[in-house]
Amino acid sequence: MKAAQFGARLARAQEAMGHAGVDALLLSLGADLPWLTGYVAMPLERLTMLVVPAAGTGEPTLVVPELEAPRVVPLPGVFALQPWAEMEDPIGIVTSLVDKCVGGSPRWP
Repeated sequence: MKAAQFGARLARAQEAMGHAGVDALLLSLGADLPWLTGYVAMPLERLTMLVVPAAGTGEPTLVVPELEAPRVVPLPGVFALQPWAEMEDPIGIVTSLVDKCVGGSPRWP
């Protein structure tokens, strides 16, 4: 599948997020992750997470364990790849990406 197709899918997801008032979408294992990125994550206990900000607020970022990063086909302009090392805090990485999406002040419905 071409990068443009994944980019169009992510753009549609971001458009729907805007209509719903959603600042950040978090996706892990499951059918949505490969549908939006082309990457089928290994079912490990290590965190793999796609962080999708609302349209116009940043680039989607795929956070993956460093050992999985070589399996990801890079799609520059569609999503950024953020590998995390064994001694890093992947939840902290995702949290910082979400903070950027919400401008440091999350909204709750």
